[in-house]
Amino acid sequence: MQRQSPNTKQPYNSLDLPTHIPEPSQVPEPEKSRFRRKVAANVAAVIVMAGLAVMAARLLGGSWQKILTVTIASSLIFVLGALGAIYKNFGEWIEKGYARAFSAYVRFLAWMVVAFLPMTIVLKLNERIVKLPRTFQVTIFIVWGALLAYAIWLVATERRRVILFRGLEQKIGRFTPLAYSFNLLMIAMIFFSSVTYLAAHEKIRMIQPAGSSVSVESLQNFYLWHFLEALPLLKVNETVGWKNPLSYESAFVGWILLLFKLAVIVPVIACFASYWRNLGGPNVTPLTARRLPRRARCGGRRTQRAGESIYYRHTVRGYGRSSR
Repeated sequence: MQRQSPNTKQPYNSLDLPTHIPEPSQVPEPEKSRFRRKVAANVAAVIVMAGLAVMAARLLGGSWQKILTVTIASSLIFVLGALGAIYKNFGEWIEKGYARAFSAYVRFLAWMVVAFLPMTIVLKLNERIVKLPRTFQVTIFIVWGALLAYAIWLVATERRRVILFRGLEQKIGRFTPLAYSFNLLMIAMIFFSSVTYLAAHEKIRMIQPAGSSVSVESLQNFYLWHFLEALPLLKVNETVGWKNPLSYESAFVGWILLLFKLAVIVPVIACFASYWRNLGGPNVTPLTARRLPRRARCGGRRTQRAGESIYYRHTVRGYGRSSR
């Protein structure tokens, strides 16, 4: 028996390739026909059921606006589902789009919780704190003030802000610095407004509306007004025409307001500026890739004596004095 080389090409014969290929229209499609009939029957049944549902809702007193809204929404969902069942590619596209939309919705809810839940909890607790006896109030405000001071200390300098925001960004997400700054501002406003109300609310009077009693909520607006007034270049209060809602005649209230400006407004504005510089602007190195500045190293040591600079050169025998 003669062997053939593997590279030898064999001509096609009738066994390898059929000589006659039938047209697609000549091939029977019983499965497709059955499937289409089934889909048509289901569509007709759904239309009939939708009509009956609309009639029942109208008889029960439902408005045409609500009926049309529910009908259009249900019809859209049904059409998308039917197209996804008939066409495989369209069904895959619908499934991917639904997964992406659901994932985006979950992320949005998570960021809403991160941004507003701490402030909401503190606000609800503050409504109970102002009604407690004075001894419990003093104890709670001392603990609250210590925690707030620690939170401000974490962002008091640029180095601490970078370290804190880098860790939070890696664990939670890139918008964490913005959420942290917003919560810090709102919690500090609630704290200072409560302290001011309990310590010196009788020395403060309302300007707008005149003659009304001072409350914790009005003091929160008072501190918010001063925060917006401190924003550089924006002039928010002047732009929107918001005048100062309160006035005070006590130096004690002035000292509390000055402490709020120094301890809260300055670090919070620095946090927002740091967020914009690192994450908000285009073509900016991300905060996680940012490195802290390092001092340049040299081969020698420099000391200062009596106003003159003496340079010590590193040699094999150690550090020797140089004339440079």
